[in-house]
Amino acid sequence: MIATQQIAGNNSGPFLRQPKIVVMHSTRSGQVNFSDSQELGATLNWFINPEGASSHWVLSELERVRVVKDTLIAWHSTYLNGRSWGVEMTQPTIDRPFTDGHYANAALIGQNYVSLGVAPVWLDYWDGDDGSGFVAHEDTIQGRQAGKSDPGPKFDRARFISSLNPEEEEDMKLKFIQAPEGPEWATNGTIKMGVTSPQIKTDLVNLGLAEGAGLAHDPFPVAQEFADWLIDIAAASGGGTSTGFPDFEIIGTAKAK
Repeated sequence: MIATQQIAGNNSGPFLRQPKIVVMHSTRSGQVNFSDSQELGATLNWFINPEGASSHWVLSELERVRVVKDTLIAWHSTYLNGRSWGVEMTQPTIDRPFTDGHYANAALIGQNYVSLGVAPVWLDYWDGDDGSGFVAHEDTIQGRQAGKSDPGPKFDRARFISSLNPEEEEDMKLKFIQAPEGPEWATNGTIKMGVTSPQIKTDLVNLGLAEGAGLAHDPFPVAQEFADWLIDIAAASGGGTSTGFPDFEIIGTAKAK
């Protein structure tokens, strides 16, 4: 199940036809000192208040809360509600950065909407027509008329859209590789590697290709056979740091003897 929580949020009943647009929002309570969990709680309370608003999902660093079922119209973009799904991400103020947890949760929800027929593309503008894709609230006709600024400049659109494309996501999995200097590296059977999400690290560990604790972005030991495979890819590409993975760099290359 995708949702970590579920509430019964404000809605206007069933869609007349299934949307092909997802409008991305941020919550913007304006409470500078709110933690992420406080922002989530305040948003969910507002979304069950009859005087409030709603969306289909609210995503925090740790939670994916289903607020309104995808078959029902949520209250997120006034006169565009009946033609779009709405996703909110917790962000108390415009300058609060989105975290890896936000992006991981947005990827899961976004992939679900792609499976429902939404194009995995970012739209620069949506005027309510029959287009398909993901769009910022601030870049909808309603959002511009209302002076909206969410999700704002802190939301990395390219990163989000890349997470919806399985091939591009595969390219992003191997973020960087880092080898200690000197002969020890060639004999200890491991190199150091960092990846872009906890799940990738877990998968590598489960496959017997990596070990180690710590954060997903911290370098950790990788099996020599896996390292050799990556180095061979680089060699086939002409040597150096090129592996065919856009976000992947080898620093110091030496295969085990």
